[in-house]
Amino acid sequence: MKWITITLMTSCMFLLLIVSFPINVDACDCDIPDNASEGLEQSDAVFTGKVKSIKRTKIDGEAFNAVWIEVGEIWKGIKESQIVVYTSWSSCQFEFEEGEEYLLYSYQVSGNYYVTNCGRSNKLSGATMDIDQLGPGVEASVYVNLAFKYNKWNWVFISICIVLFAGGIATYLVRKNTKK
Repeated sequence: MKWITITLMTSCMFLLLIVSFPINVDACDCDIPDNASEGLEQSDAVFTGKVKSIKRTKIDGEAFNAVWIEVGEIWKGIKESQIVVYTSWSSCQFEFEEGEEYLLYSYQVSGNYYVTNCGRSNKLSGATMDIDQLGPGVEASVYVNLAFKYNKWNWVFISICIVLFAGGIATYLVRKNTKK
């Protein structure tokens, strides 16, 4: 009985000691720029855009959302009318919604643009102060259509179906002509 009492008291003291010295753990350590000018300076690309589609993907084994965006105004970094940006599946993930418009402050790594919740990126409806500070942007100067790149497996499937259909018709015509 004495052994159980000592064990319980020791356990309670240990738990009290752990709880008495909390460790601050930030899930996502952010240094958000104070204003739009700082955000513009610290970002590789700043633009508005409407989300066309979101899909899951992996880059170097890490999970990401690939977000296909129709670009509106541009202040820095890109010229294209469409872009794919990535956000990681982590506590720093920026939450995108299909059909929603955003002001995005993105950074570039290995040719890809990334957006996190550790910046000034926001829904366009909540970014009026930033838009005012940034001033007028410019339109995209390079028209691109990323439908094929973004949905490449759909195009591969369609291409295979076309080839099989054409092969079926060719086989039918050859057999029909050899019977005569």
